[in-house]
Amino acid sequence: CSMARSFGWTARFGWRRSRLNAQAPDTFQMRLSPRERQVIRQASAEVAGPDARVLLFGSRTQAELRGGDIDLLVELPQVEPNRWALGIKLRARIERELGFQKIDVLVADPVTPSSGVLDAARRDGQPV
Repeated sequence: CSMARSFGWTARFGWRRSRLNAQAPDTFQMRLSPRERQVIRQASAEVAGPDARVLLFGSRTQAELRGGDIDLLVELPQVEPNRWALGIKLRARIERELGFQKIDVLVADPVTPSSGVLDAARRDGQPV
């Protein structure tokens, strides 16, 4: 799946870059506008529920970089039988509000198996 491959590359790249930021926390910034953050928070609450936790990870957490897609991890407190569909619905909702952009949404619930991408997003992600 190309989406999984792009997550893997982004997670590896983001992980390597975030190790630099771990040494200099003052440079660790989110590259989202206040409007983008608000749209993401509102869409996430409406689609995934108010208790969903949303983290930005990948290249958009690196202040020194330009461009890049928006990589989001949505963590749910309850089991979601169709995480994939929820992620697609959330991505479509965000794109409808922000205009077409490259947005990747990874949805995890309490039974989601651990993976390199998920672990990196949890470790390096920033709350939106």
